[in-house]
Amino acid sequence: METLEKKTIEDQIIGCSERVQKLKRNLVSKACYNGKYEDGIRVDIDRAKLFTDAYQDLLSEEPVIRRAKVLKHVLSNIPIAILNDELIVGNPHADPHALPVFPEINVNLLTEAIADGYVPENDRQTAEDIVKFWTGRTIASKVAENMSEQTREIVNTASSFISFTWKDGIQHCVPNWDYTFENGTQNIRAKLQEKITEVFNEIDKGNSLQLSDLINKRYQYEAMLISLEALEIFTGRFCRLASDMALQEPDHNRAEELLKISTVLSKVLKNRPESFHEACQGFYFLHLILNCIDSAAFGSLCRIDQCLWPFYEKDVIIEKNITRFEAQELIECLILKVEALGGFFSRQRRLHFEGNGALPIWTLGGVNIDGSDACNELTDTVLQAARSVRCNQPTISVLYHKNMRESSLVEAIKTVRSGLGYPSFTNLNWAVASLMRQGMPIEAARNAGVVGCVSVCPVDSCNTTKRLALTIIAAKSMELALNEGKCLITGKLLGPEEKPATTFQSYDELFEAVKKQYAFTVKTSVNVRNLSRHYEKLYRPNPLASSFHRTPLEKGVDAVAYEDYPNNYWLNLVGAVNVINSLTVLKKLVFEEKKYTMADFIHAVKTNWEGMESFRQEVIHKVPKYGNDDPYVDKVAYDVIKMFSDVAENTYDINGGYWSVLAQSVSIYQSTAKMTGALPDGKLFGFPLADGGISPDHGTDNNGIFSVLSSGSKVDHIRTKGLLLNQWIAPEMLEGEQGIEWMKALMEMWSDKGLSQAQFNVVDPKILRAAQVNPEKYPHLTVRVSGYTANWVKLTRDLQEMILARTVQVN
Repeated sequence: METLEKKTIEDQIIGCSERVQKLKRNLVSKACYNGKYEDGIRVDIDRAKLFTDAYQDLLSEEPVIRRAKVLKHVLSNIPIAILNDELIVGNPHADPHALPVFPEINVNLLTEAIADGYVPENDRQTAEDIVKFWTGRTIASKVAENMSEQTREIVNTASSFISFTWKDGIQHCVPNWDYTFENGTQNIRAKLQEKITEVFNEIDKGNSLQLSDLINKRYQYEAMLISLEALEIFTGRFCRLASDMALQEPDHNRAEELLKISTVLSKVLKNRPESFHEACQGFYFLHLILNCIDSAAFGSLCRIDQCLWPFYEKDVIIEKNITRFEAQELIECLILKVEALGGFFSRQRRLHFEGNGALPIWTLGGVNIDGSDACNELTDTVLQAARSVRCNQPTISVLYHKNMRESSLVEAIKTVRSGLGYPSFTNLNWAVASLMRQGMPIEAARNAGVVGCVSVCPVDSCNTTKRLALTIIAAKSMELALNEGKCLITGKLLGPEEKPATTFQSYDELFEAVKKQYAFTVKTSVNVRNLSRHYEKLYRPNPLASSFHRTPLEKGVDAVAYEDYPNNYWLNLVGAVNVINSLTVLKKLVFEEKKYTMADFIHAVKTNWEGMESFRQEVIHKVPKYGNDDPYVDKVAYDVIKMFSDVAENTYDINGGYWSVLAQSVSIYQSTAKMTGALPDGKLFGFPLADGGISPDHGTDNNGIFSVLSSGSKVDHIRTKGLLLNQWIAPEMLEGEQGIEWMKALMEMWSDKGLSQAQFNVVDPKILRAAQVNPEKYPHLTVRVSGYTANWVKLTRDLQEMILARTVQVN
């Protein structure tokens, strides 16, 4: 076991210091496995009750004012705690086993929590009272009221799309960190006071045409002020708690630490940070409130090595107030705090993100506004910290370009080969070109970070305060096209009624049928998302997040409603490669070689290939599959991704921006196995879809990684928000200096070919098999699922087997 595990885990000490090792051992994970939280996890009813009580008392207030006052009530009263050995403090509840729940978004979440046993018995009546109040009042209920029966049927059955946004209320909620640290709450509050004075002066002028707008601005500014006051109350409570604990602490060293923490908290976020510790604490505090108390949010885009760099440079390099080791310890403490975060999500969402809690992501690298390399010593330190502490989250994405700092690229490769499953790599050249095509200036495009798994967005954008995404099961379009618009599983009509596929006279007719089903799914899902956006603007403003972006203060608008960069919406496509392979099979065997008929394939998929295994094996092994640098199937791939993009770009958000394709799947490729019927590519009902956007289907890439890159380069990445590529590299390929040089060459080729994203598992399959037999011997073994990393030994056996079915690249 020792020999095997050393191939995967370079550093057996989990954490750079004894403190970090203790914190790691005591960490309570909020990840879900097989749709369930770990033993001991419960719902925090305090946050829900505080929110509900305040909301009930403020029903007559303007929505944005009500939201701010409710937040103030929650932050003033929610139980807090500082845990042993912590340097970075803050939590959504005093009990580390508690999860926040957000009944104001979708009360069904709390109903599920009660039914699934996550609400303690002594809190059950309170929870039921909260459910009673919110029934009919939530955004989810407002959206449902405006759905047609057909749309409701699609949403609530084995659907073609999944929208967590309106069901779970999931958002992205990220401040403009440069603006936040540059100003602090004190300067922002002063500016808001000036703006309020300006508004009253304009009202006094008596311009009736502007009156409504001026009143709305006044409410917005006042709500932002209240929110900042709420933030300062929360930090003040922790400041006093640290000071009180120091007086009671028998250990002199810990008492000194607590006094230092109290001093840091007395200043945090009020003005420009004076130290690296203060910057890290402020970063975490605001992330905590925005993502786990005020909102249910995940996928936090942040260029952490940029926003924290000035304070690292001052403390570590210039003034030498702390050592690099001490800075790494702070980063590791910060990572552990983020790892411990999560929220209570719906049963569906829990299944779709197996092994993950909140899916936060940090971006490293990239370039400065002038195009020069942005990597620095902190880039390297963050990567070293991630490799040392070995947490599943936050996952990391490196913005790669050819001129990036040598040591940073080497640290990134070392981290990949350590078996963590991250960092993933985002092609900076692609990112800039894609964002500029969407209408963003080059300065904004260069200042982009990764949000979620793949999508990029400027980090100073108000768009980072909301989630502008949908998940669509692209492979379902193939199924519906072959079954007259009906679901093979339920028999219900989920798309436009189509003529029998047996009557299709050409491949082009088949292709158009798939396009018609896909277009209907996109239109239906975007309609639902637009309804959600409408009600989010009305009932779910975010004055706290708005306070930490420039535009809301300048224009008096809420960040949830305002979009500084349109066209920043994306469709997460699951099973795109199954569509490519299925169309290739039908094109070749039915319409060109005429070896089989459409009737043969219709019968095969309707019977789940029963009694037709030799036929199925011919389909699997004799017809070209995507990922092998085969021009025949690669042309189909180009056409399919183009068709997906054409439809998306002719579909519009409520603010008038168009949508883009983002093909990636997290673990949805596994959890939707029973939502998608059998397919012409040989996929059986219940068998997972392809595991990434342009990742070859399980085990179908047989010509090596360079052929995979060649196939991936044949599609148009620039028109997309990203196309995820999963690859598994044998550990021996990255051994020693030669392995690092090989990986450098691989990344340069990947970049030159214009692919958008790549992520790698680097682990010996023998280790994964050994861990299945003796999981207790491999507690820190991680694996890249698809877009995030998870603990291998806790994944379901089905998902483990699907990961093991991927091709291991050995040359």
